[in-house]
Amino acid sequence: MSNEILPLVSVVVPVHNTELYLQECIESLIKQTYRPLEIILVDDGSTDSSGNICDYYKGNTLIKIIHTKSQGMTEARVTGFKQASGDYVTLVDADDFVAPSYVEHLLTCLLKYDVDISCCQSYNVYGKHNSYVTRTEMGLFDQKGIKRILTSNYLFDVRSGIASVPHYIWSKLYKREILEQTLPIGIGLWGAEDAVTIFSSFLLSKSIYISKEPLYYYRQHPTQLTKKMDRKRWDANTNCFEALSNADTNNLLRFQLPLYILALLRDWLKVRYMVSNSYREFKSDMAYALNKEPIERLFIHKHISTTNKRHLILAFLAQHKLYFLYYIFLKVHVAVLKKINISPKQPINLS
Repeated sequence: MSNEILPLVSVVVPVHNTELYLQECIESLIKQTYRPLEIILVDDGSTDSSGNICDYYKGNTLIKIIHTKSQGMTEARVTGFKQASGDYVTLVDADDFVAPSYVEHLLTCLLKYDVDISCCQSYNVYGKHNSYVTRTEMGLFDQKGIKRILTSNYLFDVRSGIASVPHYIWSKLYKREILEQTLPIGIGLWGAEDAVTIFSSFLLSKSIYISKEPLYYYRQHPTQLTKKMDRKRWDANTNCFEALSNADTNNLLRFQLPLYILALLRDWLKVRYMVSNSYREFKSDMAYALNKEPIERLFIHKHISTTNKRHLILAFLAQHKLYFLYYIFLKVHVAVLKKINISPKQPINLS
């Protein structure tokens, strides 16, 4: 960037029990090519050595450190945001890391195109292996373009099987006034709270820019998945579905929300099948997921339009509550994968 007076960019990092990955995250931020920069570490009641790792960087002039009691992800983000001094703010999760040009690229795009939010692409990180996530929407979008995305493929794109834009709160740089209004929306939500916050942020924006550059590294934790994908996780997802429906006052998501629910239900049921000891356990989990008022209202009675055969099978069986048939389908599916020596991967990245 030129030698003109440059704006301060604030990076907010909520930290909770991420001792294995936190140092790599912090070092990737210190190595950013952009200045002026401030990095705000919010230790959200960590019970491992994460708090000590944060304190190790006390002498670094780029870094502010805040220690709080355990609040939750969004609450920690809000705490950090309130201490941020920059007119532009980005958020990075403590177990992820970013490329050296992450901040500079996002700010360059935001200023060049005069947008409210700039966004980059990401890699999923599995151990030492990085997998690029292919999204379908890139470029400059005015309010009309934003509305088209929100209406057609924001939550779920039938061509790719995932969201057309990264609807995580990270991988983006925001004008401060956007986050000031939308970040608190996620308080009390978890599991898919970012989708709610980004939906509201996009609605509020006059324009956004989505870059093709993959500069964010989203770390995956397969060993922790079965612990996260319990009934509490499904309850959390259901609350987010309800919040999305409430935020969608213009009914922009009416065709996508059922597909989004279907995708998350598929992944949740696959994990529940793999940890269950019997059909009775699996049936209990599937019935628990489906017999909820928001699911009945937003998904069960909605027509599902997709070319994905596995999605269509689940949609039909779920809508008719044919639990045993879906149990058999999963049993055969996993057996076939094992027979051809393909490990039945547990899904992690749900959007």
